[in-house]
Amino acid sequence: MNEIIPPDEDELTELTNPSEIDNNQLPEVSEPIKEPILESFKNIVDANTQQILAAFETKLAYDETKQKHIDQLHAELQNYRTDLIAKTNRPMINGVIKLHTDFGKLITFLQKKPYQDLNPSLFFKALKDFQDDVEILLDQNGIIAYTEQDKKFNPQRQHSVRKVSTTDEQLFGTVCENLSPGFEQGNTLIQKESISVYIPETEPSKNN
Repeated sequence: MNEIIPPDEDELTELTNPSEIDNNQLPEVSEPIKEPILESFKNIVDANTQQILAAFETKLAYDETKQKHIDQLHAELQNYRTDLIAKTNRPMINGVIKLHTDFGKLITFLQKKPYQDLNPSLFFKALKDFQDDVEILLDQNGIIAYTEQDKKFNPQRQHSVRKVSTTDEQLFGTVCENLSPGFEQGNTLIQKESISVYIPETEPSKNN
């Protein structure tokens, strides 16, 4: 049997001499080993870079497509709103055009009549007919003219444009005259009725 001879103490000291170890220097890697490591590292970096660029390009393409869809939807919505407004206003527009045409015919008719036949009553009738046509047109579009039947002044639905003084206490705060009707559409008040209202007559100041 072979006897194992332990290494000499001096040999151990020579192999593990602390002065020969540089803690700030890593062991050098030989060139045949270094090349594959660097190549592998470069491949990993290139692969990650390609993945990041691909993801970035995909995100840009997605954002661009998304923006195109948003722009397309916005354009379609604008066209729909424009078309809806046009269709909604078409009856009113057609009615206004008809009024314009009828009024032009009336003017032509009056211009052809002899001067002596143009009496005031003819003009008043023409204007009243025109006002009636306007109210009919508004009514056809859901806008109703109204006149309050109650003689008591109603500030919620009436607008006082003139005040008439009176000494009759029973008339205070009541309607003197209906000047022009109000207009409403469904439950929405568009314009209040214009009226004149009675107010107490103030006594003139007396000079001593």
